[in-house]
Amino acid sequence: MRVSLSLDGIAPVPGGLAIDAVEDVVVVIHDGFPDRPPLVLVEHDRFIGFPNVLLGQELCIYLDVNREWHPGFGMREVLERLWSWFDDAANARYDARTDLFHAIGGRQPTNVGSPTVVVRASPPNDHKRLSLATLRDRGPHRIDLVGWRLGRAERPDHSALVFSVPTPLYRGLAAQLGPLLQQLAGADGPPIPGAITALHGAAVAAGAGQPVYFLVAVRHPADQDLQHLVPGRLPAVVADVLRSNPGAEALGTAPLEWLPMSDERQEVVTRRDEARPVTAFRGTTIELWGCGGIGSWTGEFAARAGTRRLTLRDIATVTGGLLVRQNFTEDDVGRLKAAGLAARLRAITDDLDVVAAPGNAVDMIREKGLPDVDVIVDATVNETVAAHLDEAARRNPAKASLAQIATDTRTASLGLLVFVPPETGVGPATVDRWVSEQVLANGELERYHCFWTPADKADQLVPAAGCTVPTFHGSAADLAVVAGGLFSLLGQSLKSGTPGVHLLASAHAGGVGPTHVFIPYTP
Repeated sequence: MRVSLSLDGIAPVPGGLAIDAVEDVVVVIHDGFPDRPPLVLVEHDRFIGFPNVLLGQELCIYLDVNREWHPGFGMREVLERLWSWFDDAANARYDARTDLFHAIGGRQPTNVGSPTVVVRASPPNDHKRLSLATLRDRGPHRIDLVGWRLGRAERPDHSALVFSVPTPLYRGLAAQLGPLLQQLAGADGPPIPGAITALHGAAVAAGAGQPVYFLVAVRHPADQDLQHLVPGRLPAVVADVLRSNPGAEALGTAPLEWLPMSDERQEVVTRRDEARPVTAFRGTTIELWGCGGIGSWTGEFAARAGTRRLTLRDIATVTGGLLVRQNFTEDDVGRLKAAGLAARLRAITDDLDVVAAPGNAVDMIREKGLPDVDVIVDATVNETVAAHLDEAARRNPAKASLAQIATDTRTASLGLLVFVPPETGVGPATVDRWVSEQVLANGELERYHCFWTPADKADQLVPAAGCTVPTFHGSAADLAVVAGGLFSLLGQSLKSGTPGVHLLASAHAGGVGPTHVFIPYTP
């Protein structure tokens, strides 16, 4: 239905969308309504190129349909939202610099089921209209872009032609080869010199029955130093025709396959954990001692937080019973915990250098002293390790931040973090002893007294019949919650640099008292 919307009262500002007092739009009520909102279109080109105008004609009045639209909404809500869209646009509240797809009309074309191309390296800003990139297969569902030039020594799985477009393509990208080549040339420009010849050469180099890969790089209208990338390929059947007869007229209507892309360039993507405490670990080097109940989850959190190098120390072996709560899988049973965890962390991120170090922490301290890293995390709950760490820090003030983490025996729903910043002259055990007196003397912190009092026999778990070392009760859910909370608190402490002890209680922990308290170390 066509709607004339009165916009009286909206006064456009410089840089905002130029609007008339009355704007005509078309509201399209489709088969998916009311589960999905109607589409709102305009029948002119006056708004083309403006942020949140898709393909030159569709007004993006709901940015996140899943959160912003409810099936119970009616047309009153749609019209009010549309009026708000015009108000925001006219008052320049939309920022083209953050509109990632603005350069190609707001929609990223993809063919469902195609492999995703992962891009982390930025293309050269040399304004070449035609160049090469190198691709490497990472499995049936992923292809990595590994370089922007084809070196003589490289043997990539695929080479991809890169077509650079100096102006935005606000109407989106074509689905056929002929129209795409015309788009790349511009409205009145000649085709990119050598484009067909280059595609023919790529088809010949790929071999019979193989597709031809390419990327379209479009300059962002709000930032000429930023190129929006769209990967695609000529299907094998099209490439075979091109290989044998590059001048075939049928190539003009040959279908293209647009590939989904995971664009991970730093200038494009803002990390989803930005402004959270774990940003303190980004780019750091960490030694993690103990890869068990709480340590195995801490290792994963460190990997995902952007740690640069992580050294794991644990001489124990993974057994089947540990899978209930530790961060391992059936394939790890029989492996050293450090080796199994290292393999898992390597699978999480390519950006982490993870090492499963031989031997235990005590031997390393005796032979070499404390390692030269940013953070040492002791998750062993081992008195001998704690004593050696404390003595080493006292004799030679550590350059690393030192931390000890633990959970309670009865439920694994309480957490303890002892933090000592660099060159304090004491170790975590010294801070722990000092803080224990403060906690045990405070009745309001009774739920945490268990960290410094002998464990009741009933609170311990004997996991198997026979001479088995008692352990603590706790599930994977318990330990992941506690480890995650302690890891975030450690990030806060790294930023503040204040020595002391954090005490943490999960939401489902029993007892009364504060769910978090920090006791600074002030001897």
